[in-house]
Amino acid sequence: MNQQILRQFHLNIYMNDSSNESLGFGYNILLNNTPYIHQSAIPAVGGNHFFRTEEQAKTVASFVSYKIQNNIMPPTITQHELDSLGISIK
Repeated sequence: MNQQILRQFHLNIYMNDSSNESLGFGYNILLNNTPYIHQSAIPAVGGNHFFRTEEQAKTVASFVSYKIQNNIMPPTITQHELDSLGISIK
């Protein structure tokens, strides 16, 4: 009997510091209501560079979620992928 496991993903986009917008945005990916990935800075770049907008964080979180759902593991992000998604650190 072939059982398919139902996995539910939820993206949570948040402001890193509600009193300081310059610290940008981050995201959480929940898998079946359990924290799976917590990302407060842009992945694949050195240092603490934050997503400047909520939309940037959502774009990358959605792409990481896509990788997980399609068993592309680990769901790391490369600099090339960030460029392709229109995410820059400048």
